[in-house]
Amino acid sequence: MERTQCATVTFVGHSGFMIEICRKLLVFDYFIDESNVAKSIDISRYDGVYVFVSHSHHDHFNPEIFKLFPNATFVIANEVKRHCRRANFPESTIFMKSNSELSINDISINAFSSTDVGVSFCVTISGSKIFHAGDLNNWHWADESTPQEIRKAEGDYQAILRDIKAVTDTFQIAMFPVDARIGSDYFRGAKQFTENFHIGHFFPMHFTGFTEEAFRFEKYANKQEGKYHNLSTPGQSVSINI
Repeated sequence: MERTQCATVTFVGHSGFMIEICRKLLVFDYFIDESNVAKSIDISRYDGVYVFVSHSHHDHFNPEIFKLFPNATFVIANEVKRHCRRANFPESTIFMKSNSELSINDISINAFSSTDVGVSFCVTISGSKIFHAGDLNNWHWADESTPQEIRKAEGDYQAILRDIKAVTDTFQIAMFPVDARIGSDYFRGAKQFTENFHIGHFFPMHFTGFTEEAFRFEKYANKQEGKYHNLSTPGQSVSINI
């Protein structure tokens, strides 16, 4: 019988999530926290706190994380260091390049490329793999891009999916953009992602202002294996077995 473990996933806002698992706290792309859930959390009850930043865009990186999560281990895309030189990075900061891997204590981290800037992350903890896409997506803007631009976007995206699949084809938790601003074909990147990987629990993100449109993806996702979770309100949480 496979051993399951409980994880609590909290939507912080935009592409920001907190995941409590194995007495550890994982924080991804903290940007805005309208519910103050991050500010009110007691970090002393965790054996370790790991804060991830996928890239330097203001809606994914807020230097406030260094005050909010003192003594945390910060895992940050190398691109952030280049573009945010005024940020006061703590000594505990680890910078990762695309297609790199590292181990910290009892977790391992893979940083993959993105179709935008920075990286996407896969965090493995106690055998469970957690994926945060950052700004990885099939950003092809079908209604306004040229056929050549669409082909390039498609090729770039598929190449990264192949790189990820060479490492793993399974994620117990995946957080991925479903952004209706792309236009009529905005499901495409998420659809391709769910078709390429076995996903236990899928969480849409980066749906700024288009929550209803993003959640329409559930009708498709429910046809796939795994479960789809609509967390739309900052501070909203769900406990899952993985």
